[in-house]
Amino acid sequence: MKKIILIYLFFTFSLIAQSLNTLKRKGLASLNQNNFEQAIFYFHKVLEKQPLDSFANYNLACTYGALLSENYCAHQSEVTKLYKHLKLAIQNNPSYKTKMLNDPDFSVIQKEIQFYKLAGLNPNKEKDLELILKKVSWYAPSEGVFGPQSGLLFMDKNQFQYWRLEFQNSDEPTKKFYTGIYQIKRKKISLSFQKLPKGLKQKTYTAEYKQDKLIIDGLGKEYTDDSDPCSI
Repeated sequence: MKKIILIYLFFTFSLIAQSLNTLKRKGLASLNQNNFEQAIFYFHKVLEKQPLDSFANYNLACTYGALLSENYCAHQSEVTKLYKHLKLAIQNNPSYKTKMLNDPDFSVIQKEIQFYKLAGLNPNKEKDLELILKKVSWYAPSEGVFGPQSGLLFMDKNQFQYWRLEFQNSDEPTKKFYTGIYQIKRKKISLSFQKLPKGLKQKTYTAEYKQDKLIIDGLGKEYTDDSDPCSI
């Protein structure tokens, strides 16, 4: 009798595994064909039976990422879902930490601090902080209808680019760029402009990384990774 039960269980589990694999293949095919609604349906079907399945969680996160790439503002609510399923995938298969870094489906969140922290980078470590600085785009808070009015980009060879919107003789602002050199010591970053932007009183500023923000004394703002892309 025990032997019969074991045989029955074996075939039952085999059928379930085959069914799940079929759903995974259909989900991946739908994702590759940009049929995102269908892909979400298939991956959710897998997760109904195996909530911790790393393949389904990862590719469901990819699907939400592809949706966001198509129209971020229309699917902005999917960001939370994306991170939820990406986190579950990584918890059960840490190899996805490497894969996610270069996955084009995550292009819209590959400039966010949360993305790199999830991939295992620690901003309290100087080398990791430097990588995060260069991967993330930094913005001052939005002011009015034009969105962020200044921002920072950190580049190779210790160079940085500072931009800001400048209003001259028209209602439409002009985006002006200024370059300089930066140095990191622990969580503090020294910024030295090559050419001083008009209105600024000093050539060198100190930025401190604190609670996922760059606090820059004298430059006037707390810079974050929020570009406010959906502002009116």
